Amino acid sequence: EGWLHHLADVYRLHAAEIDKITDEKAKLRHLVQLNVLEQCNNVAANSLVQSKQCESLANGAPYPVPRIHGFAYDPENGRLDDLGWSDEIHGSGADKKSLGFVSPLVKMFGK
Repeated sequence: EGWLHHLADVYRLHAAEIDKITDEKAKLRHLVQLNVLEQCNNVAANSLVQSKQCESLANGAPYPVPRIHGFAYDPENGRLDDLGWSDEIHGSGADKKSLGFVSPLVKMFGK
């Protein structure tokens, strides 16, 4: 299936980190979280999203719209966990879970 390739890519990129986790449930949970963060990067890198964000800032919005945030639902405890990915801080170095993508918005507007 096509969607499994994305998950396989996430595993390949983070295999050393994931393989250090011995508990299988914790390993799967971490893989899900990393996948969410990678997909946030993909959305942020999308040219249409970037265009709309730049347009919103140029029109005086206090923050880029649409906004991007990363959350993962954990069915084990019923919680929706904020993974710390936010377009307002992503790439600024303030987010420890950032995977290295620096949005052009950060470069252009310093947001």
